[in-house]
Amino acid sequence: MQYAIVLVFLIVFSVFNNGGYTDSSAFYTHFTYMFQHQNIVHLILNSLSFIGMFRLMKRFINKYTLLFTIILIGFFASFLSEYELPTVGASSMIYALIGLFFGMVTFGKLKVTDKRQFLIFIGTITASFLISLLKHNSNTLVHFYSLLMGIMCFWVGKINLRKLFKRDDDIKLILVKYEQKLFIKYEKTNNGG
Repeated sequence: MQYAIVLVFLIVFSVFNNGGYTDSSAFYTHFTYMFQHQNIVHLILNSLSFIGMFRLMKRFINKYTLLFTIILIGFFASFLSEYELPTVGASSMIYALIGLFFGMVTFGKLKVTDKRQFLIFIGTITASFLISLLKHNSNTLVHFYSLLMGIMCFWVGKINLRKLFKRDDDIKLILVKYEQKLFIKYEKTNNGG
């Protein structure tokens, strides 16, 4: 599914790439901005980040639920971060995925076993956020609100995990290093109740 979304990014970039949303744009642009990109570098970086985070998170959350959730988060985050410069890019969906990931870690559904690798991951996210903060044409607020909503969404979803996760039985999640990448796997546990 993540490759189909990247294909949509490519088609939109090639054919329809104009606009984004601003504080005076049409309502529908609060949805379409997520599929538009400023330039080819922006498209490539967002596509790679999206593929990596979506592949990671779809192991635990149904891919359709996950896609719907991150698009909804990006949509709502755009209203909280309107400003005069046009906003484009899949960053809101990527930060929502990262927020869901951090929500899993924060609320104990994910156990971090490789702390060094996890700190590198956090450092990369922090650097990315700081770079967007320093760029005059980057909407840092949409990144921040998407991250925050991703964490909050997991917290709300924690109330009924059977609807959020694919599996009905208890799952022990472990963070491991695989082929020099951050990778998550799960193991079923039988705790008897």
